[in-house]
Amino acid sequence: MMKRSGYLLFFLLIVYLLTNTGIVSDDFGNILSLRNSPIMSALIPDDARLVAPLTCYTHLVWYHFSDLDNLAIINILKIFYLLLSFYMVSKFFSLYTNKINAALISFFFIFFPSHDSTVYWFLGQYLTITISCYLYAYYLAYKDRLFTAAAMSIVASFISYGSPPVALALFVIFALDRKFKKGLIILLPNIVYSAYYLFIAKVLSSGTDHVPANLTLFSLGKRFLLQLAAFFDATLGPSIWLKIYYSFSQLSFVSIAIGIAVAVFLYFICVKGSRKYDMKLIVGLIVLTLSSIFIFSVTGKYPGIAFNLGNRTTIFGSLLIVYLLVLLPGPKMLRYAILTVLFLSILGISDHWKAWNSHVGEVTAKISHNEKLKNHGGELVFVSGNQYSKFGRLSHIEFFSEAAAVSSYFDLIPGSRVVARPLNRRHKYEDGQIIDTKYGVSEEARGHITVYDSEKDEVLDVRSENINKYIASLPPDNRHWIQLINSKRIKDIILKIMPRLKYAL
Repeated sequence: MMKRSGYLLFFLLIVYLLTNTGIVSDDFGNILSLRNSPIMSALIPDDARLVAPLTCYTHLVWYHFSDLDNLAIINILKIFYLLLSFYMVSKFFSLYTNKINAALISFFFIFFPSHDSTVYWFLGQYLTITISCYLYAYYLAYKDRLFTAAAMSIVASFISYGSPPVALALFVIFALDRKFKKGLIILLPNIVYSAYYLFIAKVLSSGTDHVPANLTLFSLGKRFLLQLAAFFDATLGPSIWLKIYYSFSQLSFVSIAIGIAVAVFLYFICVKGSRKYDMKLIVGLIVLTLSSIFIFSVTGKYPGIAFNLGNRTTIFGSLLIVYLLVLLPGPKMLRYAILTVLFLSILGISDHWKAWNSHVGEVTAKISHNEKLKNHGGELVFVSGNQYSKFGRLSHIEFFSEAAAVSSYFDLIPGSRVVARPLNRRHKYEDGQIIDTKYGVSEEARGHITVYDSEKDEVLDVRSENINKYIASLPPDNRHWIQLINSKRIKDIILKIMPRLKYAL
């Protein structure tokens, strides 16, 4: 009965955590491009999606049926995908511990505070789905359901180019048990996928090529060390502690009540049952962590962070951390305290996404009713304010910070005809151009620019001689705690390893 009520509790919690968390970032652009297009344009992968073709069916096709005021199918799918992932990850860990511990590991892995973008961002769920499908493929192979395991491995591989580290790790676990046939059933589909990816990216030059041509062992080594340090910071260091600390300030009264009730339930779970690590599984999860860090070192584009949508990169290593925490040896009350803190933090992060989604709705209403914007026709407007949600002193969920997202969002608003671009502290005015120092792109701005202050709901005319002064008056967007301290030495070290972060430091 405890097990049944436990699974029902997890089901209800997942529904509660995901409800009313909205859409962000690339979701806007995908809705804009697909809502009025023939459905076949979503079902047939274009150049950008060829590297991960199955996302057309897990995600893209559903944007065709969505809009800013019609997100029902996306909201349902967000919940469904995580319920399915919870089931598949639980099945995998049930091979190594009892069912209640397996459910706890699955839940805390999916919702671990360092990577909430893989939970609440619809498109960002692809990594959760990839890992979950691969873990379930292992479970099927372990149970001698080899044909189904091979099919699931193919699905897991072609959903995401983040699949190779998972395939390698699971092969290692099988290899340690000398079950090489089962290991190859897991690994071979991903070898095929990796060859397919390289052909698409390198030969056909389609999609996003994440393997730079000028990569050297020296630059790879530097990036690996930075990625390793960033991973520990985002999952065990100052970043995750700051995130947990700030998440408590986001808790609503309803979530506090739920947190207290679940804490009581957790107590009865945490003080009972055996806890024993499987060393072969730990080796496999270490391989998963290190190989994922290696993959991100190759690309050089995704430093591990706990804040903003880039935090999806920490999902791989969090599997090891959660496994160690849930089965933590030693005092049972220590284990209970850690899991309770994590759970309350998860509730707070969910409340933050819900509150931000509500705020986005308010901004949408203001833009829709702003007469000056309506009269601006199809002219270029720079949008300041609401670049990110504020999570304590740090910037978190992006909104008006990226050009593709802000332009798509304005195009989705009924009656809006302005061409929108972001304006924040990473921009500068020079020689008649507004330059985005992050991407190196520019927009012509001779004489003056029109700015929409989305926080004050005001349309401003800023003369060219005052543009840099206006930009300097905008609040900074701190996405990492290092930006809050004035340590030139630390920043110089980071820039030597990853010069592209100059715009942020």
